[in-house]
Amino acid sequence: MKSALRLVILVSALFLLLRFNVQAQRKTAPSPSSVQSMIKQSNLDYQLWESFELIQKANSGDAAAQHELGLRYFMGKGFSQDTTKGAYWVQKSANQDFLLAQYNLGILFLNGIGVDWNPFHAYKQFKIAAEKKLPDAQYVQGLLLTENLIVPRDWLRAYHLVKQAADTDFEPAKKALREFQKRGISGDASESSSAKLSAKDSIAKKFRPIFLDFDVDTSSHVNDSTLISDVLREASPTLKAVIDTAYYRTFTPPTNPPQGAADDGTPSGTLETFEREADAGSPEALTLLGRIHERGVGVQRDPLKAAFYYLRALRLESPRAYELLWNVVNEKTFAEELERKAKADDPLAQFVWAGLVAVQIERRLGADQPVRLLQASSDRQFVQATVELGLCYQSGRWVTQDRVKAEYLWQRAASLGNREAKLRLAAISVARGEHLDSSLKTLREAFEEGSILAQTALGYCHENGIGMVENKGEASRLYRNASKRGSENAYHALRRMHDEIRPEEMEFEVEE
Repeated sequence: MKSALRLVILVSALFLLLRFNVQAQRKTAPSPSSVQSMIKQSNLDYQLWESFELIQKANSGDAAAQHELGLRYFMGKGFSQDTTKGAYWVQKSANQDFLLAQYNLGILFLNGIGVDWNPFHAYKQFKIAAEKKLPDAQYVQGLLLTENLIVPRDWLRAYHLVKQAADTDFEPAKKALREFQKRGISGDASESSSAKLSAKDSIAKKFRPIFLDFDVDTSSHVNDSTLISDVLREASPTLKAVIDTAYYRTFTPPTNPPQGAADDGTPSGTLETFEREADAGSPEALTLLGRIHERGVGVQRDPLKAAFYYLRALRLESPRAYELLWNVVNEKTFAEELERKAKADDPLAQFVWAGLVAVQIERRLGADQPVRLLQASSDRQFVQATVELGLCYQSGRWVTQDRVKAEYLWQRAASLGNREAKLRLAAISVARGEHLDSSLKTLREAFEEGSILAQTALGYCHENGIGMVENKGEASRLYRNASKRGSENAYHALRRMHDEIRPEEMEFEVEE
């Protein structure tokens, strides 16, 4: 029994690392070699057997031996590493109702490791294991009931499953339970009516993406610490090193500034590092840059420039930026200063004014005026206005849709060194199957610097086998991570992947 419990812990760690560790997912898919480092060996006596004896036991139908053999193939212990053979033996064991094999098989299906990616098969395995009171499975099934991807969302049932796991002192479930309660979701009988559940559902929907992510601070009030936590989850090692100072941990200059810092305590090269990741397409870096200029942290306070960064973050679907932008725009002198500078042909002010119309905060301008503002800003070589004009022509917002012109504008912006434009052109190229080597290199480099655009584009490449071997499991992980960061485009791609293989059983019918 003790050995079984230890194995429960190890496979739980595997699932959490594969599914929820953002940095691990962003750097690489969980390759067999990396998975080996995640799994700790069980203390079953099978470890002492010679390989041929274990095979004999497995071939004779011993479910525990089959499971152990599968893990050994999976980790390359005593056998050449082979995830397909590993999955084969784990499935053989699961077919004999071996509990840990059923749970592990769910992990493999959910991540597409050794088997075809199939979250519906995964859910069935987790459900079976949860019904047998395995805490890890109760926890996972509870999470999947919040997503509205595999099965319809059911907050009440999800809460009860997670609470059952938490009651066994399973730490991830205890953390999840606190998150449920923070969001106003409980298992109280008074909350069980359809009207109450609908209300809870609507509360949850304001957090994008829809499904719960317990690595993200979902506080309704955005503060400095939440912004810094967001960046730390997605940042490159270089940016993490910059943030890991007293200055940017608290937005307060340290008593003893680090060597090489400015007089106000700002680490040298800090803004340049933030800017590099922001230009690569990191909504978290853009939002934090907005906060830096809003608060005047190491720079002169500039609400207009703060709005500029928040608007760019919103373009990349930041879930934090709208509230922050709203607060800045409603400062006493902001509107007057914005209009004065825009009419004086300040290109940044012109960009911001058009952007506020786009997000429906500013309503004074006529239908054609935002495009005129962007065009005027672009004509003054304000490259972000050129990128925004490209988006207008791509989507048909304020202008007649013209994707050829959109590409032309992005090419012009790219020629001026704009990385977002380069990324958008690279994404278009891979979708067409053109210039794959150079385009994929551009996307991968930006992905390493936190680009959500690159993350979603690479998900598409993995999904469709563009420039690489098709890997639905890796595609789903990339889309899921981008969704957690706020991308509705990635969420819709993830939903589409589910819908393409959705079984006909009523259990899996999910509303639009």
